[in-house]
Amino acid sequence: MVKFAKAGHEVEWFKTHSEHEAKASHLRIWELGWVPGLFQIEAYARAMFEASGVEDVEDGVAARLSRQTCLDRKPRPRVWVILDQGVLDQPVGGPEIMRAQLARLVELARQPNITVRVVPRDVGAHVGRDGSFKIMTVDGADVVYTVAQGGGRLVQDATEISSYRDWFDRIGDVALPKDASLRLLVETMERYS
Repeated sequence: MVKFAKAGHEVEWFKTHSEHEAKASHLRIWELGWVPGLFQIEAYARAMFEASGVEDVEDGVAARLSRQTCLDRKPRPRVWVILDQGVLDQPVGGPEIMRAQLARLVELARQPNITVRVVPRDVGAHVGRDGSFKIMTVDGADVVYTVAQGGGRLVQDATEISSYRDWFDRIGDVALPKDASLRLLVETMERYS
């Protein structure tokens, strides 16, 4: 089984994901473990890559930051991000880096094309606990990138994509509203002083 699973893994999935991400008109991101790459500051990305044991940290940081230019293109993409509260509470890189990272999240959450919501820890079990994913709309069609240890997977099957849209909506059902999420971001940022 492992042999067949590895044979079905396409090493170009992340490259294709990045190409879709750069062109997407809409991005729906559920993140369970890290601040989404599109929203990471340089110091956070560096600390994340170092903790992950990436061989060339600086190349990883440069690639991560270059992906973020898609947020500034015209027209700007519409982005919905739902974060697990643990993403905010885990001090990646230490308190100073987390304060700066959360300040960046607050800044982005205040932009008209970006919505950031948080699933509070007291929600308990919900469908999002299975893992992070991103739904990207490119030329009117959706494609999903799922995150996995050692490499993700690109989902292009319409039936499977429909399931991810449903899961994203169900995660949104348990997330705090936009304003309450922004307040939680600010409160958490201030605790890192």
